[in-house]
Amino acid sequence: MRPADRLLATLEALRAAARCGDFAALGRLTARVAADLAATEAATPPPAQLAAMKASAAEVAVLLQAAERGLAAARRRLAEIERLRSGPVTYGGDGRPQNLAGTTPALRRV
Repeated sequence: MRPADRLLATLEALRAAARCGDFAALGRLTARVAADLAATEAATPPPAQLAAMKASAAEVAVLLQAAERGLAAARRRLAEIERLRSGPVTYGGDGRPQNLAGTTPALRRV
């Protein structure tokens, strides 16, 4: 397989991994993209293949950015859930958050 074809196949695999959330494969494929890119640069592919690689790489970049935003949102949500586990929080007269756990009797359902 020619280096440019191998790079296109690796970019496609990276795109598929990003779309289905296979984060374990992303690191491995990213390393392969770097190696395939170096081999492709040495082979000087035709302009049509260069355009296909550029389009594929742009799509992969958008997908990876979306995955990064999704992971950041998941981390924020998990941190929020962890904060809620420590009990209800309110703000004191000084404007700082204060944990209500242990300061009032347990709330009962009425």
